[in-house]
Amino acid sequence: MWVFKKNNNKTKSYTLFRDYQDVILTQNYSLIKQKTGLKKEEIDHLFYEIRSCNPFPCNMYSSSQDDYISPDVLIEVEDSNIIITPINQPELIVNDLLYEKVKNDENMKSYFNEAHFLIENLTKRNQTVLFVANALVDIQSGYFLYDDELYPCTLSQLASETGFHESTISRTLNNKYYSFNGEVYPLKQLLVSQTASGDSSDSIKKAIVELVDSEDKEHPLSDNQILKKLEELELHCSRRVIVKYRQQLNIPSSTKRKILLKKVG
Repeated sequence: MWVFKKNNNKTKSYTLFRDYQDVILTQNYSLIKQKTGLKKEEIDHLFYEIRSCNPFPCNMYSSSQDDYISPDVLIEVEDSNIIITPINQPELIVNDLLYEKVKNDENMKSYFNEAHFLIENLTKRNQTVLFVANALVDIQSGYFLYDDELYPCTLSQLASETGFHESTISRTLNNKYYSFNGEVYPLKQLLVSQTASGDSSDSIKKAIVELVDSEDKEHPLSDNQILKKLEELELHCSRRVIVKYRQQLNIPSSTKRKILLKKVG
């Protein structure tokens, strides 16, 4: 017969699981009642306790690792000059002395040929990244020098500027980052679309943020009102574009901004 502290169900569940695993699998109530002196209702409750246990308790801890972004280029401004410095591009070379000793061995020669091919491709890749980054920074020089809005710049325009195909530029910029003023940004962020009227999407987004920040909180600006105020600033786009940019900026509609204000109040 079991002896437990009063109402200590956890201890009962543990003891039942420890001493009667085989019996639990068959759910032989009669034998468990005979061995423990417990009632069927108590055994049902203990079974529930056992089933609720997690057989893999460490699964609750995240096994994922934080991703760290390593920039490919460093952009600095010194005396009104923009300086671009490659980062994490170690110089790889083939040991010529070793090559001379083993060049008559066909297997070793093959390895060295692969090494030359790898180095050549890495060098070409790094040169392309630096070339495209230079072209982008040159186009967006006002942003880096004077914190101006980003100038409209598309893949097509950059292709014309650099002579590379658009697909080559897209692959080159994919997952590439630059460091500026202690922060890391995607190089693709320097590519900025433009509205049908030719205005920069970046300038329109910044204007929307400023208008919403300075609006009468009791009477938030509707999208049509934002459109009119943008036109007064000689920034032209459609109402649909404003809705799109507002959503990208995580700015709620005027109705929801007013509701949120009431809830806060």
